[in-house]
Amino acid sequence: MPPGTVSRARATCLCCGAALAPERVRAQLAAQRGGAEVVFADPSDRTDQTDHTRRIGGARLLAVVTLRPGEPGRRYRLPTDRDYEAVWKAQQRLAAIVRRWDGSVGSDRSDGSSPLSPVPGEPLPPIGTLGFRVQRYGMLHWGDLFTARQKVGLVTLARLVRELSPTVPPAVREGLALSLSKLSELANSICAWEPIAECPRHVFGRQALPIAWDFAEGVPSAQASGSFIVSVENTNDGAQCVSFSSGAGQVQLADATEHPLPDDTATVWFTDPPYYDTVPYADLSDFFFVWLKRALPGHPLLRDPFDPTNQLVPKAREAVQNERSATEDGRPKDKAFYEDAMARAFAEGRRVLRGDGVGSVVFAHKTTEDWEALLSGMIKGGWTITGSWPIATEMASRLRARDSAALATSVHLVCRPRPDGAGIGDWDEVYRELPVRVGDWIERLQPEGVRGGRSGLCLYRPGDGNLQPLLQGRGCRRPRDPPQWRSNGKRTLPAGLSRLCLGDRRPSGAGASAGHR
Repeated sequence: MPPGTVSRARATCLCCGAALAPERVRAQLAAQRGGAEVVFADPSDRTDQTDHTRRIGGARLLAVVTLRPGEPGRRYRLPTDRDYEAVWKAQQRLAAIVRRWDGSVGSDRSDGSSPLSPVPGEPLPPIGTLGFRVQRYGMLHWGDLFTARQKVGLVTLARLVRELSPTVPPAVREGLALSLSKLSELANSICAWEPIAECPRHVFGRQALPIAWDFAEGVPSAQASGSFIVSVENTNDGAQCVSFSSGAGQVQLADATEHPLPDDTATVWFTDPPYYDTVPYADLSDFFFVWLKRALPGHPLLRDPFDPTNQLVPKAREAVQNERSATEDGRPKDKAFYEDAMARAFAEGRRVLRGDGVGSVVFAHKTTEDWEALLSGMIKGGWTITGSWPIATEMASRLRARDSAALATSVHLVCRPRPDGAGIGDWDEVYRELPVRVGDWIERLQPEGVRGGRSGLCLYRPGDGNLQPLLQGRGCRRPRDPPQWRSNGKRTLPAGLSRLCLGDRRPSGAGASAGHR
């Protein structure tokens, strides 16, 4: 296998071997809005009837993968003129669709057609947004992420869903729209080819949109990976997994810090909150949102209830740390904003939960400081933490987990409403009792496969009986001389565990049998 020709935006010419600097590569691709489209000869300059399908620049077809009925495996061949002609026809078809829409703008639209442009023209987030790299290569609108052939397929499917008969149940219409949005993750110009499964790889291997130097393009009308029918089947399988409940659910769009439920009404409060500036949730959601709202125009959930002029997912109130963004009153969304928003959301959850209800908060951050901020916000919000359990929720094969210290589990904190008359705890009692309880709990966790850093993230369970005087209280009395972290000379707590649970700030190797990153 010859070495690759592109690395970190530095490209090597296949003909002369000259290297192009990243700045030059970005400039060339930016002039072509990412460079995923094939550039054909100008029809007015052609010398024969087939010259209009002659490629003169842009993307190049590397191979065509085919299936044969009744035969296993896939076959690979070089592209032909007919393959390029199909790409040219898709470009002409897309141009006709756009011209037709342009001609209907401002008309009566008595046919009920969508007022949105068929191809998403909403802007991508600004350059420098966490996780986004494609803007530097000229992709400035969501529609720029897709080739002409992909746009024709997605636009046609969105129109067919939109024009379904009114007798079609809303659940079917919404399921097809979800299938369409999921298909868009496999039908874009930054999808890589999966060499093992031999199919297009979905774009969100991690929570980011990086550039892809070569990409795979499936056939939406086929019955194989990257097709609409497979997306429908996968959506149906997901719906079947959650259809165990006999009652109907209700979904409502609201601000977590201004919950629409009245006091003491919910029996369960469950949340998987955002983690500081780790993931640009709302910005990434726009990838699917722009296709959903074209398939389901006017849907009550596909809007910004706080800003009617916003054409994308609500962001001004999003509880994340993103200093490139601002709140409705112009404040930067810094760390203080995030922690304040989380504390207010926890307080709202406590307000709507019944006194005998139970809450659960999912958290998977690796730093002690972030855990301290989360737990402080929960306690200030009126909660008592009664347990914590690490649950394996992350795929080990995901891109984010390869050659990294990414957590394989998500910690589910179990909490209850704190009684109004809770007393004040004593640190001395906690320090004396906790090492023994934690040591016993670690011995139980290790046979179950919970080791290392993950065990440090679920230590509220063994300490619940000891920590409750502290967590329930409004204050505490700190000891003057903290005790040593050994339990009866039989066990030594891992250093990271002592820092997490006991507030120790010693070097991680001091008197420890294991470390916690």
